[in-house]
Amino acid sequence: MRATLALIAPLAVGIALLAGGCPGTGGTGGTGDGNTPTVAAFLPAGVTLDISELPQDSDTDTGQNAATQRNAYERVVRNAATIVYRFHRFADEALARGADIRAAMTDPNQIQVTGTFTINGVQVAFKADFAAFDFNGDGHLEGSGNAHTEPVALRVWADRGSGYQPYFCALVTKRPTTANLGTGSVYAKPSAANAAAPDNVQVFVDYDRTQADHKWNLAYVSGRLHPNYTISNGFARVDVRTNAAGGTEKTVRNSDTFSNNPYGFQTYQGSVHYQVGGTFALLSAQATATTGEVSFTDKCVNLTTRELVTGGQCDSFDTQDMVFLDVPIGGESTFPVAFPTTPTF
Repeated sequence: MRATLALIAPLAVGIALLAGGCPGTGGTGGTGDGNTPTVAAFLPAGVTLDISELPQDSDTDTGQNAATQRNAYERVVRNAATIVYRFHRFADEALARGADIRAAMTDPNQIQVTGTFTINGVQVAFKADFAAFDFNGDGHLEGSGNAHTEPVALRVWADRGSGYQPYFCALVTKRPTTANLGTGSVYAKPSAANAAAPDNVQVFVDYDRTQADHKWNLAYVSGRLHPNYTISNGFARVDVRTNAAGGTEKTVRNSDTFSNNPYGFQTYQGSVHYQVGGTFALLSAQATATTGEVSFTDKCVNLTTRELVTGGQCDSFDTQDMVFLDVPIGGESTFPVAFPTTPTF
């Protein structure tokens, strides 16, 4: 699975803390890191795709009685959005560090870089290595061996005071430009650099921003993403497309196995699709749950009330991204073997 994804190209203590105050929006274009050192940008400042039209569960939501007070459609929408919001934050937290690495470089051909990140007011030492390595486990080295020639391979270790440990690694097949954010893949363990991040969270993110009419990212995630959400194995994806009329349609999908979920979900597959500026969303989901199974296909609901509507309001939607994501087998977010636990220099 990792090899396939690489060929395609990507809290318990507060999301504001986790994001470190500097993630990018990950929208249509631009590097967005506000940095102009010797080396041109090799990582986008962030890859977040806006799904603010969907409600998420806040960190202060205790989750008590959520499964009984919210109908099945409300549960599906909130479950999907909350997980995607979290994987976006994790990805942006790691990618935003690219600006710090660039600022510490004095030569575009520099392969090994040492410096510090400032995260939540704390100085965190880092080491970064641009040498080629086997990113996708296929037995071949990926990467150009420098920061300015595609593909750019990068491994970063962080030291919060008790020794260096793997923080994130990336393979960027198309670097960000003023036109778009390019394509790439990133593995990250947020807690290696950020003490506010849950220690068991691991994420793999794949992104593509090179097409004007179709932007997407996906993530494999595991760990405690939210006070009420702990994922054993998770797979999530966002697709944003421009339709024939020039409007924007978005699809949010998840396939997860939970050890903790506010709606009692144990296994879950779901799709949420809607048009920006519209009032309705098309939902499909199947889930086993301690509060009862959820199973429905192509139900049109009011996006504000999450109540069923039956007047054909979703009939014109582009449903090509509604197919459920495959159930992850586990281990997809684990760092590559070629990312050693101690720095290479």
